[in-house]
Amino acid sequence: MNQKDTALVVIDVQEKLFYAMSEKEKLGENLVKMVKSCRILDIPIFFFEQNKQGLGSTISELQPFVSQENLFHKKSFSVKENELFFSKLDLIGIKTILICGIESHICVFQSAITLNNRGYEIHLILDCISSRRLTDRNIAESRLALEGVYPSSSEMILFEIMKTCEHKSFKQILSVIK
Repeated sequence: MNQKDTALVVIDVQEKLFYAMSEKEKLGENLVKMVKSCRILDIPIFFFEQNKQGLGSTISELQPFVSQENLFHKKSFSVKENELFFSKLDLIGIKTILICGIESHICVFQSAITLNNRGYEIHLILDCISSRRLTDRNIAESRLALEGVYPSSSEMILFEIMKTCEHKSFKQILSVIK
């Protein structure tokens, strides 16, 4: 994994949907840690919101990281219909996508398949995904692994990107994840 060609994609972590998720407290903590860490590492972060009128905005804990340039709206369960998003990925040379969000078995699943089919290397951040039912989350995890999506954890990814304790952001990342 290379810091220069990696992006984080946060799928549908919205007010009305988030509070129905299983293990939402831990999910929220992990998402904030991952987003903060990617910001420190200068990894581009893209947010998606599904049917904003029905599900609300991205949760308040993540709002400080959302801007008009990195926020995309969708009605489709997948990110597939957002060509502006794909143009931005191509423009900055993204090859690897770290994907997280909700719900694992619907929007995260379909988006990961779309991105995988478009040739990106996809890492599913298992401690940063959820569904209303854990069974659905587990099935999505298994199916995505069969499709060639790499199962990972937030710390696993961050340390793989930094590669060494001599990385310029190592101490700052430690302060976020501890």
